[in-house]
Amino acid sequence: MVNVITCSRFALVCPALVVLSGCVGGTGGIPSLAQRPAERAYAAAALPGPATPPRFSAQPDARIMQRTTALRADAARADQAFSTSAGRAARAVATAHDAGVGSEAWAAATIALATLDSLRSQTVLPLAELDQLMADTALSAAAANDAQGAATFAAVAEADRAVAALLRDQDVRIAQLQREGPNTP
Repeated sequence: MVNVITCSRFALVCPALVVLSGCVGGTGGIPSLAQRPAERAYAAAALPGPATPPRFSAQPDARIMQRTTALRADAARADQAFSTSAGRAARAVATAHDAGVGSEAWAAATIALATLDSLRSQTVLPLAELDQLMADTALSAAAANDAQGAATFAAVAEADRAVAALLRDQDVRIAQLQREGPNTP
């Protein structure tokens, strides 16, 4: 039995030794893994500096810019209405801070917070349209592959970022008032 186990181990080890012996041989037709001159030159090359935003010599599409301006104005009006209402909501929340659930002050603060949520949606609508306009201009700019398309996309993207910032500020204000707000059942 010892002979059979020894033979079977030998039978398993022999093929492994044959395979591994290929790794030990000379370097006859096997390429070296050493770094080549081109690789050294590439590694030594200076890395480019920070990317600068592209400057476009073409003017953005007037029709799209008119729509973008109108959407920004809609968002600004919605934000102004939100800010006015947020002032009233802050006063209602301060009054209701220690009021009991179901009290008149609690109800007024709860309604004021709900009004803020509703006014926030008036800022979301222009942002949604800007998102769609940005996607459309990205596709048309890619298809046209010209400076005007790129300038138009850049202008729409900037307007989108500006309106999104308004919305983030509104979200922060609502969250702050909710934390300070009346107790909820």
